[in-house]
This record gives sequence, structure tokens and C-alpha cells, in this order.
Amino acid sequence: MTLVNLSLSRWAIIFHLFIVFLSCNDSSNWINLDKIQVVRTSRDSTYFYGGNLFSGVIKGFSNNKNEILLFNVNQGKLHGQLREFYTNGDLKIESNYEQGKLDGKFSEFYSNNKLKESLCYENGLIDGERKSYWSNGVVKQSSFFKSGVLSGESKFYFSNSQLRKQISFDSNGNRDGIWLDYFSNGNLKQKIEYESGKIVDSLKVYNVNGQLLN
Repeated sequence: MTLVNLSLSRWAIIFHLFIVFLSCNDSSNWINLDKIQVVRTSRDSTYFYGGNLFSGVIKGFSNNKNEILLFNVNQGKLHGQLREFYTNGDLKIESNYEQGKLDGKFSEFYSNNKLKESLCYENGLIDGERKSYWSNGVVKQSSFFKSGVLSGESKFYFSNSQLRKQISFDSNGNRDGIWLDYFSNGNLKQKIEYESGKIVDSLKVYNVNGQLLN
């Protein structure tokens, strides 16, 4: 073998090793949740790897080695999109974080792929309309939040879309206005009225046929 051929062979080996390195690097740009140390508090969680704050992609797997969790961490804090999956691969939860705090749209799904809950966060607090659904797709609850505080009208429904409850809150989160509960047949079950958290009209209770009991 000539000196030129030897040199070419050597470069070919180096190039091959470089390609293998890139391939391995691409396939290992995430880390298994099992290798991460998580410190949880009532406020949030912090992720460590090897004793240091971790930055990068983390994946979680079921006992059957199916991917069930995918999220990003920056300097130990959840940052960016988080996705949780059922063991069959269907999406279960999709949310977004900004340095450890929920921020943006949050969606949860039933195993039949129908939407279970939808809401938005801003700086860790629910902001705007929150809707939850029965597994048949019918709205279960609709309510409004302002910076984490319930305000305005909230409605609850039976799985057949029949109104079950109607309540409301003032801008400070105090019970306000007329609160109504209904039987599944549509008849009024009970009624009470509030103003800024105080009862201004006493509770009235009805039977299933709509007759006042008190």
C-alpha cells in the first residue's frame, strides 16, 4: 500500500468515525427521566442531572418502553412544550411552560381522542375561559378566570347537555348573583342569591317535581 493510499484510508476511517459520532449524538440529544433527579416543592419542580441543573429534552417511558412523556427543561426548570401520551401513543396532555410556570394553552384529551379540558395560563395562573367536556364531547363545565381568580358566570351541564348548575362571581372572586341548581329533568333544585360574598336571599330548596320545600 502506497503512502497516498494509506493516508486516504486513514482519512476514510476518521470520516466514518465522525459520521458515527454525529449519528450517536443526534440519537442521544435527550435523556431518560429515570436518570434525572427531581426536587419538587409546592410551587414547582427542579431537574438535576449529575448534581447540576439540567438543560435539554427529557423523555419518560412506560414499563413496556413506550414513550409517554416528552418535555424540555432550561436550567432545571420546565420550559417550552410538554406532551404526555397514552401507552398507545395517543396524546393525553399538551401544555407549555415558561421557566417553570405554565404559560399558554393547556389541553387534555380522553383516551378516545376527544377533548377533555381546554384552558389558558399566563405566568402560572389560569386566565380566560376554561372548558371541560364529557367523554362524548358535550360541554361539562364552562367558567372564566382573571389572573387565577374565578369571575363572571360559570355553567355546569349533565352529559346530555342539560344545564345542571349556574353560578357567578364578582371580579374579586366572591360569590355574586343568583346561584341555581337543577335536576336532570330540568326542574329547579335549589336557588340562593349572593352579593359580594354575602347571602342576600336565603336558600330555597325544591323537590324533583318543582315544588318548594322550605
